[in-house]
Amino acid sequence: MAATSKVTYSFDTDVKESCEALCDEIGLPFDLRISPDEETPEAIAEARRLSRDPDAKRYTVSEALEELKK
Repeated sequence: MAATSKVTYSFDTDVKESCEALCDEIGLPFDLRISPDEETPEAIAEARRLSRDPDAKRYTVSEALEELKK
């Protein structure tokens, strides 16, 4: 069995109520599936490799945002 993770989101009460009404009636108004392109498997493999590499540079969220501004 594949590993699972819990994901929690917070929404404005009005948005939540609108979504609940929509889901109760017709479902989500968009498709949650993705179709990976050619780069996706390569990017996933690189992310896995980097996550196991103790010498890979690690960033906090703040550091990553600063790097993106450069």
